[in-house]
Amino acid sequence: MLFRSNGGVASREWKNRPVTSNLPLRSGKGHLYEGGIRVPLIVRWPGTVAPGGTSPVPVHAVDFYPTYAELAGAVPPAGHRLDGESLLPLWRGGGALRRSALYWHMPTYTVMYGRTPCAVIRQGDWKLIHWMEKDEIELFNLSKDISEQNNVAAQHPEIVNRLKAFFLKLPPEHQRRLVLAGSLLGVVGLILLMAAVVPEPRKLEPRKTRIKTLLTDADPRALGIDGLASELRE
Repeated sequence: MLFRSNGGVASREWKNRPVTSNLPLRSGKGHLYEGGIRVPLIVRWPGTVAPGGTSPVPVHAVDFYPTYAELAGAVPPAGHRLDGESLLPLWRGGGALRRSALYWHMPTYTVMYGRTPCAVIRQGDWKLIHWMEKDEIELFNLSKDISEQNNVAAQHPEIVNRLKAFFLKLPPEHQRRLVLAGSLLGVVGLILLMAAVVPEPRKLEPRKTRIKTLLTDADPRALGIDGLASELRE
């Protein structure tokens, strides 16, 4: 039996009050701070997984497919690229994973969470966030700063350069697939935001022209995520 969450709980405010909190983790669902990507994972497998044990190794949802495939004795088709790897070595104890880093690539505007385009890599205790809109870098040492309050990029330029170089190694077809998936999520988020900012059906008509203009003419890179949300609310 396996239990996991699909993302951190929502932390945005509603009527000027936070819905919930992920403290000590920063932020929440839809964001790439730890409050949005660090979630519980519990595995129960009598006779294989030792009860009461823990593992410090970070894993990802993409690891479940190759894990289940190995459990079933299935072999992926030749040439089929697997994004993750089997977790059975960790579950059975004594094993290790082959990869050296985890990454998240979200080059989209996700309106419902107020997130702008970014990419993240975690390698060991180090986590780098690249904010694409302003080309800004944040670097955190999660072993010392789980709340991600102290950006130490300026103090560790060698680590920043090493982690940034990792993104250049991504296969082009993998980048295209991630961009498409992220764009679809952004469209869904925009539709949900539009539904949330129109309080009553009878008030929809006067807004139609304005919203259509925003969707067809507005440049989200110029407006910024807060500006787009503000325009839609008006």
